[in-house]
Amino acid sequence: MNISMLIGGADTAATDNRTYERRDPVTGDVATTALAASVVDAKKLLMLQGKRIKSGPKPAPVNAARFC
Repeated sequence: MNISMLIGGADTAATDNRTYERRDPVTGDVATTALAASVVDAKKLLMLQGKRIKSGPKPAPVNAARFC
């Protein structure tokens, strides 16, 4: 089974095309192969999340008296 990264709602390849394998502990066979995210990939994801947070709905104000 091959697993891709989902960034910004789209399947995305890792910038340096690195992968890692998860092996079955009994047989030693490869169970899954997944893309290994780099620092660049993580920064891209954080940038997209920041844009979504800024453009998304604002949280409701908290009633401070409720916590006193």
